[in-house]
Amino acid sequence: MSYYENKWFKNFKTKLVACNTYDNSELLELEFEDTIFFPGGGGQPMDRGFISLVSDGGEVKHRYKLEDIREVDNRIIHIVSRDQVLSTDEISSDKISSGDIEGLMELDWDHRIDGMQQHTGQHLLSGCFYKLFKANTKGLHIGKDVSQLDIDGEFTDEMVKKLEDYANDQISRAINIKNYVLKESDSLETRRPLPSTDGDIRILEIEDLDINACCGLHLDNTRDITMIKIKRYYKHKSGTRFEYLAGKRAVDYLLKRDRIFDSVLNKYSAGEDNIIKSLENIEKKKDDYYNRSAYLLNELIKKDMEIYLSSAKSNAKGLKVIISKFDNEETWYLDSLAKHLVESGPLVLIFANKKQGKYMINFMASKTTISEHTYIDLGKLFKSLANEYPLKGGGSKFSASGVYDSEKNIDILLDNVYDLYIGVL
Repeated sequence: MSYYENKWFKNFKTKLVACNTYDNSELLELEFEDTIFFPGGGGQPMDRGFISLVSDGGEVKHRYKLEDIREVDNRIIHIVSRDQVLSTDEISSDKISSGDIEGLMELDWDHRIDGMQQHTGQHLLSGCFYKLFKANTKGLHIGKDVSQLDIDGEFTDEMVKKLEDYANDQISRAINIKNYVLKESDSLETRRPLPSTDGDIRILEIEDLDINACCGLHLDNTRDITMIKIKRYYKHKSGTRFEYLAGKRAVDYLLKRDRIFDSVLNKYSAGEDNIIKSLENIEKKKDDYYNRSAYLLNELIKKDMEIYLSSAKSNAKGLKVIISKFDNEETWYLDSLAKHLVESGPLVLIFANKKQGKYMINFMASKTTISEHTYIDLGKLFKSLANEYPLKGGGSKFSASGVYDSEKNIDILLDNVYDLYIGVL
């Protein structure tokens, strides 16, 4: 097929030999004398593109999007979307048999060259893994954005760096790549055992690096791969899975990374050689600021706790009840203060913090307090209050919170809760 012999063709004209409806009226099966559309294989996805039917006068009658390619009994069936209804006169069996109708194939070249770069890149990587580490390839998936290569064994960062450098060095050597059908008289030692088949076996050979059976489409020289980039790798089953980019994918990825890196250098007024040191200094300053902030927060909480605990009243059962209303206080600070207060001893906390015309309500007690004062159930209390006031929320026995959707009667609600617990006999 011409997708092997003429793999660099972007357009191709050939005779239509069959046309049938495929499953439904929206799709057609088209078969031609030849084709440049690769049906996929060896882990490489099928080609994409368009097919136009051309009359014997050279007039384009219909243009279809290629939806799928099927290989049936060594015949290539092109499945296309049908955007127009074909008349019997336009595509009659007589016209097909007489060779009056031709197909003009338009290949999606960006998709084709990307597939060849990723697939040939895989063979280059597989050869490098085997040559450097005697590690064989277990699986391949060429994805839309990134390709995956499964390799026997485990690898360190240093091994991966060595592999990536070596692979790109082989690309720069501009090694010719051979792709041919194996002859019965040929005697080859391939990286993996040859498949057992009665059909043709196609061989991919990169001199002094890799020789293996593969039915995919490949580049003619390693320089056409342009570049290999290992994005990441991780343990997968009994081996290692590598995510890699080849060709334009690798170039685009590294250009994007470089532009981001430039913006980082500009942001921190650093050069390539000292950016790591600059970031380490920032980390040290951040840790220093964090430690100072933690110290100051702890001191502030200590002082506020002294004030609250010294002024708090206790009920007859020794339970302290603290009530306080705030205006736009930092939530994170109140959360920290509340946690320290309820852990200081038998205590029920009633906080209300005004935010944008609403009050954030919090009732809190420790689990130890609840176990000693079994009459306390903050969640149940919260639920009962929600039946009387514009209060939404809920919680458990020892913690309940929600939103009081008004400013009216907020003091009455808080005082009722306070009186409830302070008046326990």
